[in-house]
Amino acid sequence: MKKLIIVEKPKVATQFSTFLKMSKVPMTSQNFYFENEKFLVVHSFGHIFRLKDAKEYDSKYAKWELENFPIIPNKFEYVANDQGNTSQNKVTLTQIDLIFKLINRNDIDGVINGCDPDREGESIGTNIYKMSKTTKPFYRILYNAITQKDIVNALNNLIPSKDRETYINGADARMNTDWLIGINFTSVATLTMSDNQTTINVGRVIMPTLKFVYDREQEIKNFVPETYYCIVIDCTFKNGMKINTVYQDTEGNYKFSETKANEIIKSIQINNLTIEIEQKLSNKNPSKLFDLSSFASYMLKKYNIFTGEEITKIYQTLYEQGYLSYTRTNSRYISETEIDKFKEVLKIHAEALGLNQQVEFHTKKSVFDSSKVDSHSANTPTEKIPDLSSLNEKEVIVYTEIRNSFLAQFMKPAVYKNISLKISDGEYDFYGSTKYIVEVGYLSLYDQKEKANIDFETVEYETNLYVHPVNKSKPSLLTESELINLMKSAGRSLSDEDEFDGDVLSEFSVGTHSTIPMAANHLIKLGYIKKKGKMLQSTDTGKNLVEKFPASNLFDPVYTGKMQQLIKSIETGSMSVADYYFGLHRYIESVVEKIKHYEGESLIVKLELGECPKCNSPIYEEKGNFSCSNKECDFIVYAKNKFLENYSKDPLRVKPIKDKDIKKIIEGKYKCKLYSKNKDKEFLAHVGLDENFKYLKIIEFINK
Repeated sequence: MKKLIIVEKPKVATQFSTFLKMSKVPMTSQNFYFENEKFLVVHSFGHIFRLKDAKEYDSKYAKWELENFPIIPNKFEYVANDQGNTSQNKVTLTQIDLIFKLINRNDIDGVINGCDPDREGESIGTNIYKMSKTTKPFYRILYNAITQKDIVNALNNLIPSKDRETYINGADARMNTDWLIGINFTSVATLTMSDNQTTINVGRVIMPTLKFVYDREQEIKNFVPETYYCIVIDCTFKNGMKINTVYQDTEGNYKFSETKANEIIKSIQINNLTIEIEQKLSNKNPSKLFDLSSFASYMLKKYNIFTGEEITKIYQTLYEQGYLSYTRTNSRYISETEIDKFKEVLKIHAEALGLNQQVEFHTKKSVFDSSKVDSHSANTPTEKIPDLSSLNEKEVIVYTEIRNSFLAQFMKPAVYKNISLKISDGEYDFYGSTKYIVEVGYLSLYDQKEKANIDFETVEYETNLYVHPVNKSKPSLLTESELINLMKSAGRSLSDEDEFDGDVLSEFSVGTHSTIPMAANHLIKLGYIKKKGKMLQSTDTGKNLVEKFPASNLFDPVYTGKMQQLIKSIETGSMSVADYYFGLHRYIESVVEKIKHYEGESLIVKLELGECPKCNSPIYEEKGNFSCSNKECDFIVYAKNKFLENYSKDPLRVKPIKDKDIKKIIEGKYKCKLYSKNKDKEFLAHVGLDENFKYLKIIEFINK
């Protein structure tokens, strides 16, 4: 007898077949499975079953009518993920038939859910099993990487589905909650608060995330400029080191009014100063290993070529190729059960990079701590090392950062020399400090260089005393990295130390570790926020939504965080499914009633960017791109444009087209610096549309 393993994607099925030495059984080019003497492996195409639409429960819901809301099914049901009369739809339906036939084979005595080891994978595999109507035993395998060792180990430790029941209930609750909020709040808001053309998308993660962006703008709007004054002595040593010292009174205050500062400076005996120098060495240890959202935040802060969504997709690709561990983890530690495995992983990477003398394996709690691992260990490299020349630039960056984060845990700390100064005339004390690196340790992975030891034994210096005005810093717009941190903590402020070396409240977040990095891009596509360089800014529609939507608690990150915790309680079995849905249904009903009674103006604000060259209708920004408002017209200009990337010396760093550029593009007067690969030369040109108004092209060259 054999067991059938269901995995999420064709590529993963091929990986499994290699590990298990299986033969391919083709049906069509996209429909196939693999088999050996113990197992069969067959793939899904992700969510091949979906929750029914409202109209599939009752035809009266086909047209949105206010009196039909709220819609709360007695039981949630699934159907095949029909994609219309397309070739992919035929492939999907054929694969469903194939999976069901394999499940019902007489020599199959069990079904294994081998989909990704997360909530989504749990749902995909479980729904396929349930839709097949089989009663054969059902199992789950969990693995932290798609490598031979991990997969073989998982298959030797099958988990009966009954042991995953509460987890499956939690995964269902998350999907069903999003369906109920999305279907009801989005539909009713669109009927009562829109312009009859635009859908107003409402969701439990969308709303508080938008509010974070809006709140920062309000901080900026309400900012009150303030200037305080410090009394400073610049101390320049003969060895070239310069240290600024600041006067502090006996209570530690260093901020004074201009009058008080000038009064104090007159009393300081500049010719009667003494100096005390203290030198100490301190260690700097590496930040903890990454989980997905902390990794996305770190990458967005360090590099200017990624979006959070892009980082997630690149990591997922490297995971599916077996180079990195499971993507969507929420832990920054490795399970103690994996100590032997990672001892070997470290050895492989150290040898490959010639770091045998610099690394030393250990089992400290800073790395290995099972109590801080929920389902999956932190993001790490696997024992499979890629040929970096086969990866693109962005893939190399993502892989290298994860690999270095892992290696750093087993290298010596960086050592800094800390210099502390106290300058005093006997009554007024000035304090300052600086530090520099003397041993790079793990920072050698990041090309950090040591500085020569600086001599402070011979104290020869010059001083400069003055009053220094300091303007209170005006808040800046949120970056995507900052937004991720706010979502992770449900609005709790995080310092860099908290974010990269501390632990965030478990499950008390806006969104999950898998959805948080995608949030900014999602809001941009909905038209609620836009990017201003690296900064995020709410649109007029987004502002209206925050200010006028009648259910204010939907914007409260604490409320959303508590909802996350309730779902987590279902997963752990500490809350009953019935109790959760009873409270959720009452909430849905109350909010729908509030939205129904909205009597204000439309929340939708659209800026007309120009006239469509094909049909003369207005052009608006839609989902981050620029398209014609006439639904029958296919005119669109993509913000991230292939033409500009093809004519760029550095395609990964091409700036996207902005709304202000659209009129110039239509007129053929969009001025660009382009690059010719054939001539290896940059040139200026006006860019516009081709004769079919479909692609960009060079209209004329510009002589400098």
